[in-house]
Amino acid sequence: MNKGDDISVSYRSRLVGKEFADKRVDGLFAGTPPLEALRFLVHEAATVEESGTGGVGSQEEKVIMINDVARAFFEAKAIRKICVELPEECAESLGGRNVALLNRSLYGTRDAAMNWQEEVAKEMRQWGFSRGQYNPCLYIHTTQDVQVFLHGDDFASV
Repeated sequence: MNKGDDISVSYRSRLVGKEFADKRVDGLFAGTPPLEALRFLVHEAATVEESGTGGVGSQEEKVIMINDVARAFFEAKAIRKICVELPEECAESLGGRNVALLNRSLYGTRDAAMNWQEEVAKEMRQWGFSRGQYNPCLYIHTTQDVQVFLHGDDFASV
C-alpha cells in the first residue's frame, strides 16, 4: 500500500495471518473501552481545578496525550502454538521451509488482540497503574494522577 502520494511514494506492507474459526476457543476476549471513558478523559483535561500547593488562585493544568503503537501485536508473546505458512520470499531465505511456529502474536490470529492487551496490562502494573475493574482497557495511576484509555494500540492519557 502506498502511504505516501504520487510524488513521495512510501510503500508499506504488513504480514497478516488468516486464522479460521474452525473450532471454539474459550477465553479469547479483548475488551473495548466505552465511549463514555474517552468523554470523561476529555472532561478531566478541560476542567480547571484549584490547586492547594501553588498559593491562592493557582490552577492545575492537565493535558491529553495521544499515542499510537506501531506494530503493536508483534510485541506480545504468542500464547497458543500456531504455525503459519510463510510468504514465498521468506521460505526462500529459510532453505525452502514454508511453515514456521509463531513466537509473537500476528495480526489476523484470533488471540492477537487479547495477547497485546495482557502485555500492556503487565507493563502498566510494573509502572504503578491499576487496571479498571469495570473495563480492562482503563488504567489509573493514583499517586501521579494519570488516567489512561486504551483502544487496540491507541492510548489516550490525561
